[in-house]
Amino acid sequence: MALTVGILAACVTSSHTTAGKGLHSTSNPNDLVSVRIPASTSMIYDAFDATLNGTSGDRKFSIAIQNNVGMVTQGNRTTQVVVSKQISWSPRTLYAIIGTDTEAILMGWVYCQGGLLTTLWLEDTTGTTGFTSSTVTGTCSVSNTGVNVPFKTANTLVSVRLPPSYPTIDGGTKLSLQPNVVGSVTLNNQPYSLIPFAIVDCSNCGSSVNGGWVEVHSVISSKKANNVCLGIFYLPVIHTPSISLEYVNCFSYNVSRQTFSATYTIPSNLKSLQLLSNVPPIGATPPLPFQGLRAKLS
Repeated sequence: MALTVGILAACVTSSHTTAGKGLHSTSNPNDLVSVRIPASTSMIYDAFDATLNGTSGDRKFSIAIQNNVGMVTQGNRTTQVVVSKQISWSPRTLYAIIGTDTEAILMGWVYCQGGLLTTLWLEDTTGTTGFTSSTVTGTCSVSNTGVNVPFKTANTLVSVRLPPSYPTIDGGTKLSLQPNVVGSVTLNNQPYSLIPFAIVDCSNCGSSVNGGWVEVHSVISSKKANNVCLGIFYLPVIHTPSISLEYVNCFSYNVSRQTFSATYTIPSNLKSLQLLSNVPPIGATPPLPFQGLRAKLS
């Protein structure tokens, strides 16, 4: 089966269907979604101009960004990235990055303080790592000059492994996720397709009034809006009539965190990829480095 998603064109088509619904059952853990990344050059505007350079002590991670575009290296893997967002979080400033390579779509957060680059957080659509943190030694040089930068992608297919099991969501036309169809979500009054790539079972995490939560890490794309994002849907284990979308990171333009009225079912056979206390929680005080960040994302 090959479901193709045009990243910068942001379209979803299917070359194989199950019961005419478009996306196959995820009972087979080897099921893959092929995400089409076209050869494209897109102009991306930021109200700042960032140069970010750093390397981890073990040399496994490095980042080299100039004028808001550059590369992240993880071992032998290099990913083209663009800086999509700047967040002031005193005394730090955070920079959101998003990019692609032949293996995955990647998102991350770069932490800067006093002109120094201190931490790099990464997650990608291989669905195997959750957020990975690396202490990075480097520098941050940023001006308040707005710049348009070209972000180039090559023509390739990225294989995304769908979770073996994931929640079903019924939020009407605003938010929907079912086992055998491409999901949908409305953001800024625009329709987006929703494809989960990782589930984090944090049902025993946190101390919020709603207890723990389950996270649906997703690719969110829109042909009409010409935009592709990665984001996390939070579902409280003690059911509430709402679901929140947090930590949204986009190619073309950013989308604020949102809350949806919806009912949902969390399957009992969820296969947790990781139990990560440092994944941003809903309704609880996150440990560092995410403490206080959730309120800053909108």
